[in-house]
Amino acid sequence: MLFCFQSFAYDCFFISQSYFNAATDQPPWYSGMSPHQYQFVVLNSAVKKCYGCGQGFVEKYRHHPYNIVVKHVDRRFIGRNEHGQWVYSPSYANTYYHPIRSHIAMKNPTFDGNVFLQLEISVNQSEAQLAEVLRSDLI
Repeated sequence: MLFCFQSFAYDCFFISQSYFNAATDQPPWYSGMSPHQYQFVVLNSAVKKCYGCGQGFVEKYRHHPYNIVVKHVDRRFIGRNEHGQWVYSPSYANTYYHPIRSHIAMKNPTFDGNVFLQLEISVNQSEAQLAEVLRSDLI
């Protein structure tokens, strides 16, 4: 049996009943359920890996103008329970992605490509950094 769920982008997607948690009859968590928006930000030196692909941010992303990445506040995967089901942290934490749609889609199958660019960030960024944002496959 398939169930239709509304994502925050108002898209409908289907999940097989076999994906539900049998104990709670709830669908599993995924990034599309987070109420927080995706945002372009300057990469912080403490951030090491892309949450989507799992690869480290290479030296290129540490320097202007390529130091723009996507931030999302999300619940992180912390392991599997005794039944083999994925378990997520109950609290939210910052996650960071390469500015590539497919990397975000690895965690959020309903991601529509919309990433928020705050006005104060865009005013403070150089033309080269804004060009990198525009070159990405994100809106």
